[in-house]
Amino acid sequence: MKNDFINNMTHEFKTPIATISIAVDALRSSRVRESEEKTEHFLGVIKEENRRMLTQVESVLRIARLERGKLDMKREETDLNSLLEEALEHIALIVDDREGEIEDSYDADISTACVDRMHVMNVFLNLLDNAVKYSPEKPHIEVRSYNPTSNLWAVDVKDHGIGMSH
Repeated sequence: MKNDFINNMTHEFKTPIATISIAVDALRSSRVRESEEKTEHFLGVIKEENRRMLTQVESVLRIARLERGKLDMKREETDLNSLLEEALEHIALIVDDREGEIEDSYDADISTACVDRMHVMNVFLNLLDNAVKYSPEKPHIEVRSYNPTSNLWAVDVKDHGIGMSH
C-alpha cells in the first residue's frame, strides 16, 4: 500500500513540475519576454501549478488524517463542467508543447453536484495525465461531458494512444 501511495503521489507531482518547466523555458524566450501578455500568461501558469502542488501536499496530510480515522471531506456545490475545464487548463501547456490538441465539449446541461473538489480534480487530472502520457508524439485528446440520464453527469476522455484492455 505504501508503494502504491508513493507511486500515486509521484504521478500527481510530475505534471505540475513538467508544466512549470515548460513555462519557465517559455519565459526565457526573448519572443515571450517582449510580450507582457505572454509573460503574464506563463507567470499565471507557474502560480497555478504551484498552487496545485500545494494542494497535493494538503492531500497527503488529509490521507494521513484518514489513516487516523479523522478525514473530513470538504464537499461543496460544484459545477463539474467548470472543474473539468480547469483540469484541462492544467494539461494544455504540455499538450501544446507536444504540438497536440484538445477537443472539449460540455454537453451536460445538469452539471452541479456536492463533491470534494480536490478529490474530483485529482480524478480528472489522472485521466488527462494518462491520456497525454500514453499518446503518441502529438496527442489528440477528446473530452466530453454529458448527462446519460436526467440525474447523472458523465465524462468521456478519449485519446489516440496505446489503449488499455477492458
